[in-house]
Amino acid sequence: PFFVYGESYGGHYAPATAHRVWQGNQQGGGGHINLQGLSVGNGLTAPQVQYKWYGHLAYDWCTVVRGKPCVSKSAFERMQAAIPQCVSLVEQCNKHGKNCGMANDICNDAQLGPFEATGLNVYDIRKPCKVPGLCYDMTSVTKFFNTPAVQESMGGRSRGIQWSTCSGAVYPFFRSDWVHDFSHLIPDLLDANIRVMIYAGDVDFICNWLGNKAWTLQLPWSRQTDFNAAQDLSWWVDEE
Repeated sequence: PFFVYGESYGGHYAPATAHRVWQGNQQGGGGHINLQGLSVGNGLTAPQVQYKWYGHLAYDWCTVVRGKPCVSKSAFERMQAAIPQCVSLVEQCNKHGKNCGMANDICNDAQLGPFEATGLNVYDIRKPCKVPGLCYDMTSVTKFFNTPAVQESMGGRSRGIQWSTCSGAVYPFFRSDWVHDFSHLIPDLLDANIRVMIYAGDVDFICNWLGNKAWTLQLPWSRQTDFNAAQDLSWWVDEE
């Protein structure tokens, strides 16, 4: 059995990869891959839906988890007021290939910026962001990936490339890709009885559970009505 897993920005490339495997199996002419499932954790998959939920996470859900909002009421209202322009630009990008970079800049500034300004951790709303950027000390990881043996195995040593957690040289190339929707690739998989699991941690802000749940409920597929009518249940791990 072959499963495709992705996390965070993998909400783009995991559905794309799984769909391409499915498509290849349908077309034939090559080796058959026994695709059994797709899974995305805390992913960015349907930006046109997910951008609508950052304000609610930062204000409403933070109140549930922390006992108080993560952003002020005025910041929340500004985030909500910015949604129509953001969604319009995202839709222009996906439908016509226009304003993709602008959509990235405007949406992220309006929806991510207010939370980031609080100094809280975008990956865990309960904690402060202790290290600028990724909020965690990645020194040991960076050291590991830049050891000669690892560099050699990755093919970077001979080219003098140093590994980094976030590359300022690479990131701009994703600016026009960020807001692309990949959820439309998933119905083919579901209707082919290929299992799909979309999950998110409840204290993550950056690709939060509210936005992920929203797009899965809006996803048009043959059993959408049944899926949306299903009861939400607690998921127990080790009886906790």
